[in-house]
Amino acid sequence: MYISNDNQNIFNLRMVEILSWIRKQKNRTLRVLTSFVLLLNALTLGATAAYSQSMSTVGFEGAASLPDHSLTNPMNLTDKAVLPGTDVQSSVYGNVYLNGFAKTLGASFTVTPAAPIPVFQISQYGQSALNDGRVMVTVGEYNANYNLIYNPQLNTWESAAPMPVKRNRHQQSTLKDGRVLVTGGFLPLEDYSPSHKAYLYDPQTNTWSEAANMPQGRAGHSQSVLSDGRVLVAGGEAMRETLDTAYIYDPVSNTWSKVANLPFDLAGAGQSTLLDGRVMVVGGSSLVDREWRPSSKKSLLYNPTTNSWSYAENIPILGDNAGRPQSTLLDGRVLNNSKGSYIYTPSTNKWTKAEIIPTGFYPMEQSLLPDGRICVSGPDGRGGNAVYFISFNTPPKLSIDNTDQTVWKEDGRGVVTLSGKVSDMNNDPVTISATIAGITKTTIVSNTSSSPSWTLQWDLNSDRLPGGTYTNIAVTASDSAEAVTSTYTGLITVNHAPNAPTNIQPGSFSPSNPQMIATGASVLSWTFNDPDAGDIQTAFQVVILSADGKSQIYDSQWVVSSANTFTVPANLINRGSVAGWYVRVKDSKGAVSNFSPLAYVRINTMPSAELTSYTDGQTLTDNMLTFTWKYKDADQQAQTEYQVVGTNDGWKNWAYNSGEIKSGSTSHVAGPITSGSWNFAVRVKDGTEWSEWSFRNNLMLPNAYEPNDTFEQAFFVKMNESYASAITTATDVDFYKYTAKANGVDRLTLNVPKGQNYNVHIYDSSKRLLAAGIQETDIPENVLYEVTEGQTYYFKIFGVNGGFSGSSYSFFLSSLTLRNDTRYEYDNNGNLIKKSSTAQSQ
Repeated sequence: MYISNDNQNIFNLRMVEILSWIRKQKNRTLRVLTSFVLLLNALTLGATAAYSQSMSTVGFEGAASLPDHSLTNPMNLTDKAVLPGTDVQSSVYGNVYLNGFAKTLGASFTVTPAAPIPVFQISQYGQSALNDGRVMVTVGEYNANYNLIYNPQLNTWESAAPMPVKRNRHQQSTLKDGRVLVTGGFLPLEDYSPSHKAYLYDPQTNTWSEAANMPQGRAGHSQSVLSDGRVLVAGGEAMRETLDTAYIYDPVSNTWSKVANLPFDLAGAGQSTLLDGRVMVVGGSSLVDREWRPSSKKSLLYNPTTNSWSYAENIPILGDNAGRPQSTLLDGRVLNNSKGSYIYTPSTNKWTKAEIIPTGFYPMEQSLLPDGRICVSGPDGRGGNAVYFISFNTPPKLSIDNTDQTVWKEDGRGVVTLSGKVSDMNNDPVTISATIAGITKTTIVSNTSSSPSWTLQWDLNSDRLPGGTYTNIAVTASDSAEAVTSTYTGLITVNHAPNAPTNIQPGSFSPSNPQMIATGASVLSWTFNDPDAGDIQTAFQVVILSADGKSQIYDSQWVVSSANTFTVPANLINRGSVAGWYVRVKDSKGAVSNFSPLAYVRINTMPSAELTSYTDGQTLTDNMLTFTWKYKDADQQAQTEYQVVGTNDGWKNWAYNSGEIKSGSTSHVAGPITSGSWNFAVRVKDGTEWSEWSFRNNLMLPNAYEPNDTFEQAFFVKMNESYASAITTATDVDFYKYTAKANGVDRLTLNVPKGQNYNVHIYDSSKRLLAAGIQETDIPENVLYEVTEGQTYYFKIFGVNGGFSGSSYSFFLSSLTLRNDTRYEYDNNGNLIKKSSTAQSQ
């Protein structure tokens, strides 16, 4: 028969009074006295069945231990499951009550039965979970004194050494070192006086030893182990009074110390230590004028650091007061099963009612096992006991490596990776999934209690992730009951490697028809192209191979540059040799392209020109010279251009320059050339590069322009050709004439010998002066004047103040081309405020 907390308190007072009287009677045996008390208990509560059952199940005080066979009854798990709110068909060994992961506060849980405590219906006992996962129950009520240990793996109970002195309404906690601390309680053999004794049980040796006495005897107090391993004992009751005092026991020093009193006296409260180190005390009752009054629905919080008490939200129970049993779950919430089930969330300071406990079951004690389950025990409502395990599902915890990453297909780095660690207190398999660009990846992680690593990967060779950047990717971890989501906050750059360079120059992709190049112009070029818009080249590598593509001639290695050209080192490849080259590039992310196709080139064999006209030192009789030469090219390329130049000052200046003439001719007429000693040179081009110069030196030429000292003797010249002559005496002057080709402005440029000051005068066909160039010594003359197409114009060159020189002067006639530049200026409103034009000659 279940005894409520309030009735139990009334009963305890009666027991104390009756047993005090009985112990004064010397003519009764202890066995009879105890039997009388049990009978009175049964009659008081109208439960004779409970009496008969208790008598037949447990012996009297002398029976400290029980036969093993009575503690190892097998569990019956074959009965049907029932839903909350329906009757539970219970037997001594219990039927299955299974919520099937119902939802309470968003947390899934299951309730499963275990082998019940194999004795008569007990109350006012102690219970705690041992560090190895077993559960220990200490019973010392009335005529009984025994300890039992439950093995969850075998679902069996076994006896353990009894307490040194039997007691009830004591409190029990498992210390961090594995020992069990039992404190206080009423002593049935001492008129139910409150005990100040404390004992330590060692599960390793199955022995008891005394701990330091509490400063104040008490029973019905609350007790829990603090985060630092010490134990807080609060409240309770003594003879006809409830207490507000609190003490802390230090198992290392085996000492007790006084701490701040509770805000009010209370007994029978629930107590557990929160994950942040504070202690929550809930409910309880107070004894006023020998009457028990539900003291509160209040929730108190003790802070060991500040040694102070504060209030939390009241527990929202209906009816009488709350109290035991109470535990802090592994996730930090508090489960109180005193009057129904209530769950407290410290982060929100809120209580919420839950439907957890099976109908008809009256929980008295509960313990948190190391694996997170709650073992709750108490009367089954039918004269027996029941034990249930409440397994709260703890959502998995997910961590993510938020390192930035850049990936691309090529170079073996084409994999996007999300990784991290996952843990699950329930050791459930956890499914982890994430989606990038509509492509979902999933993995299942086992052995999650050990925080294993997880990895999700997208292979760009098979998963077509578009190029671009990705961040804030949701990653979900689900243990099938609950799911949590975290976010990858790093930056993933899916990069596409550049395409192989295009527009490869120079080169032919056919090794049998290589492109001819000159060693002096071995500049390689290409075009960078990348699928990712806006990407740029950051480096290149050029490799030059032999004609068969097997031997490497040169490797530039990676050159950090955005340039799309590369100059081949001089003399790297012999003239006449064939070689191939290719190039690859990197983009701004470091992705590497493929090599371009192998482009073949042939290094040009330089052509040559051998002058065949005249001989060095020859004296000529004509100022009109005809140069001839023999063209040679080992590559059988035809001559495409030639150039003839001459000097009469030892190659300080070119007094004669034919310019680069595009022609395959091997002869050239020059002249008339001014008198004096001349050196001439010719070079040819094979379409690829120019040959070396071929020289003819010290040719002596007569003065073909003389006499040209008057208008009538003026020497006829052509435009756009260079001419050279000399002022040989103080009275020498030189006249020239030409015919204008078009209306406009002509220009005469005169270069004077060093140290001389020559002037030039321009005349029209009527011999009237049009213009003059009168620069100072050593300054060339540059004279502009208007002309009419078809008209004859004269110009005279003479030394100022009779100046003359053995060195030649040179001149050049050309038409002036003008370029008009117009500049427009506008104000801020777009209005034209200024217009200016300039003309520049070209």
